[in-house]
Amino acid sequence: MQEAVYEIGKIVKSESSIIEGIMLNNKKGEAKRVLKMDFSTQKTELTIDVIEQVDETSAEKYFHIGSASGPNSPQWFSVSKVVDYHLTETLCNLTQMFDDSNTELGKKLKDIFENYTFDMGEDVPKKYRYPIDLQKVGIIKESMSDIKKLASNGDGKVEGKKLRSILSGEFLNYLKEEKGLKKDDIGLCVITIDQKPISEYPEYIDKAVAEKTGRKEKSEDEEKKQNNGSGYCYFCSEKKDVSSDLKKLDIKYFVNDKISFASFFTEKGFDKNILVCQECFESLMAGEKQLKERLKTKIGCFDVYVVPQFILSTNISKEEFEKISDKIIYTLKVSQNLDSLEKVQGRLQDYNLFEDDTNDFYINFVFFKITNSATKVMKLIKDVKPSRLAKIFEKKKEIIKIFIEYFPENLVKGFNLNYVYFFSVQKIAGKNSYSDFRLCLETYDAVFTGKLLNRQRVISRIVQIISQQFYSNSEYWEKSTADSVMYYKFLKEMGNIKEEEGMDVSLLELDEKLKTYIKTMNYTEEQVTMFMLGFMVGRVGNQQKQLNETKPILRKINFHAMDKPKIMRLANEVFEKMYQLKIDKYYEKEYGLCKSLLDKNIKDTGLTSVETVFYILSGYAYSTNNWAKKSDKSENKEEEE
Repeated sequence: MQEAVYEIGKIVKSESSIIEGIMLNNKKGEAKRVLKMDFSTQKTELTIDVIEQVDETSAEKYFHIGSASGPNSPQWFSVSKVVDYHLTETLCNLTQMFDDSNTELGKKLKDIFENYTFDMGEDVPKKYRYPIDLQKVGIIKESMSDIKKLASNGDGKVEGKKLRSILSGEFLNYLKEEKGLKKDDIGLCVITIDQKPISEYPEYIDKAVAEKTGRKEKSEDEEKKQNNGSGYCYFCSEKKDVSSDLKKLDIKYFVNDKISFASFFTEKGFDKNILVCQECFESLMAGEKQLKERLKTKIGCFDVYVVPQFILSTNISKEEFEKISDKIIYTLKVSQNLDSLEKVQGRLQDYNLFEDDTNDFYINFVFFKITNSATKVMKLIKDVKPSRLAKIFEKKKEIIKIFIEYFPENLVKGFNLNYVYFFSVQKIAGKNSYSDFRLCLETYDAVFTGKLLNRQRVISRIVQIISQQFYSNSEYWEKSTADSVMYYKFLKEMGNIKEEEGMDVSLLELDEKLKTYIKTMNYTEEQVTMFMLGFMVGRVGNQQKQLNETKPILRKINFHAMDKPKIMRLANEVFEKMYQLKIDKYYEKEYGLCKSLLDKNIKDTGLTSVETVFYILSGYAYSTNNWAKKSDKSENKEEEE
């Protein structure tokens, strides 16, 4: 996948400088403000200006390149999306970074540091020791000594994160009361000195670029060594000055910060993983920037980078890449469901990307999560053809077309790709975390690439989720039963579940609509047996609800698993309730078929105890939702026909 990121960065960087390659652009349409913190060297006065609105030129104007790489790196960039760092450590780190008092910037920073910061004491970590003195600049009335006490624990030691939180809270309260600005209204936080942004100083830009890209000033001896070459670059295959240090990259392709993962347990051992020259490293950084700004979306609950990999990348210009991203990948970013794929398909046709070999490419889906300011890859789905997205969309339309005849329209229209998440991830009761994402990620992999899934594993998780909803008295559990049928049918249509030969429905004495449904679902005889039992459960439940507003028959279903004795008890209960409710005469065909199939297959259903539950619920879903679809809910069979 890093090759695809490298190629994207190379395409973008070929027509721009490295500064443009790492500069973060602002999203269009964001109604946010630029928060300017202006420090005066003429007098001790901090001016807060929030008049300017963030637009697409703001990042370039103030040289916004994100934060310093790494969770524990000193934060000294003068432009940030949050104000927290500026309140505690930015001024201190900037002063140390430009400690040459002979330069204009160095002199001004030293003056500001001496006049605007408060020393919390030697026992406070360096990054929290010198915050801005908010009392001196008129932001708060309390003294910084009082703030220090509030941030101290029982033994009087200052907790750094608590201190930052208190200062941030006080500053945001000031913004709200004095400027009418909330935290979410802030787009960029910029430090200026005497009305001039620090980011306008050439020496600042040089150091910031060097910090972000890993560039270092080299001596003459080091330059000669570079010309001779110290190794072969993984990407360009040229002998150059190379390094295995990729810590400044946000995406963690592999472990490169723990010595136990290096050969011979030495820092030099990381050289056996990957070696990259400076130019290719900068291409990786430029590629990462494109992922963040142009190629990021959500699927289910997951953050995803959608990375196109061009087969003939040398023929792709920056403008063409941006068009392709805007027309295809960025569309996925707008929506989390399959509705966006309709737009994608139309835009694919606009650019003839299916037929034009010169623009041939694959798509990589990178599922990731952010941990400690680093991007950890959870799942990489490689080499997905754009035509696969079109197939997903086509099958989605087919599913809607099939089920709109049997289920309520509002239920069917909601079908989308998020169903993979809904029926793969089981929420742990009472916790915010989720169990086992593995099946969910494997299912997305299968949907995008056409791999086969384990049928029993998929069904088992579906039943677990519906069971959990039923026993927690969720009002959505009946909707979930219908949703699960559509979801399972979708997986079969996509080729992810191996199809079996269905039963010959021409021999069944049922009404044509029900026969057509069973044929469409391609149920085997054993599956039809359980489906019909579930159908009868649904009819009994519908009548019970009309009389008592509840469905006691559902308590007879063991939602965890149904073996032979449980199936027989449920069948007997259903037949008995049909007589009691006097609806048996309306369902003689269905009743007869269900009983004959049970008698024939009860010794060997050919299904696991969990699969049995799934097909019973499938029959129940059809019976209940087909009933709800009718405008006349009478149990009179003749009226239904």
